[in-house]
Amino acid sequence: MAKISKITCGSRELPAGVNLFLTILGENPKNAIYGIPPHKITEAIKILREELGEDELAITLMGYGLGRERLTHTEIARETEFNPNKVSRTLAKVQEKLQKKSVRTRLEALVPTREEIYEALEISDNRKEMEAKLDKARKKINEMGLIISHLKEDNDLQRRKSFVLGEEIDRLNKEVAALRKQLQTCEAENTRYKEDFRSLKRIFGEIAEPAKKIAELQLEKIFDEKIVESLKRANVFDLRTLTKLSRRNLTNLRVRREFVDVIERGLAEVGLKLREGV
Repeated sequence: MAKISKITCGSRELPAGVNLFLTILGENPKNAIYGIPPHKITEAIKILREELGEDELAITLMGYGLGRERLTHTEIARETEFNPNKVSRTLAKVQEKLQKKSVRTRLEALVPTREEIYEALEISDNRKEMEAKLDKARKKINEMGLIISHLKEDNDLQRRKSFVLGEEIDRLNKEVAALRKQLQTCEAENTRYKEDFRSLKRIFGEIAEPAKKIAELQLEKIFDEKIVESLKRANVFDLRTLTKLSRRNLTNLRVRREFVDVIERGLAEVGLKLREGV
């Protein structure tokens, strides 16, 4: 598989709002599919501006790509003229601040609830139902148009019956007018459903596919056979379990130190890492 360049904050495969949400959770779940939606990033930046210092805010916006182009660790150091170690320390301090309950609660409030997701999906279903009604109304109008056309032709050929045919035409014209009014109403509602559906796509359309790619990552796709066998002997069979272990945990499980170094590099290439500390 192609290598993924190292990114400072989260995974390159996920949008800024998802990576920021994973940071405040303090974990990297491989099946994450939602986070702070793009249209609420401005509110998230406002919260960060209130909680972080000037340098912390600037580095955070660069690292996550919040309201601007996303930069790597090296690019941040170059643009800010900070020592790379200062960039690392600043990001670590920011992560601690974001995981404080007061900050975490405010940022989590920007994430759509399960009920909001269900409501958006229901809007999508209603939109499809409304489109079916529109198709039915259009077919009915076409049928009525054909009937009116035939009646007008008969009226020209049978003038003596013009009075009766005229009444029939008037009646049908009224029905068509009523159907056209109904169609206008349906089209207005359909437009609203389409707008709601586009809003739903903006919120979730960028998330599902990148998250699916992360979920499909396996040990065998990142590490060679020797390292995979060593991990399995330590009862580590997937990335989720691996990222919950620290370097000391792995060496205590008899994973060779040189393997641990390779494991850390492999995880970094896909935006993951071992647990810090002991």
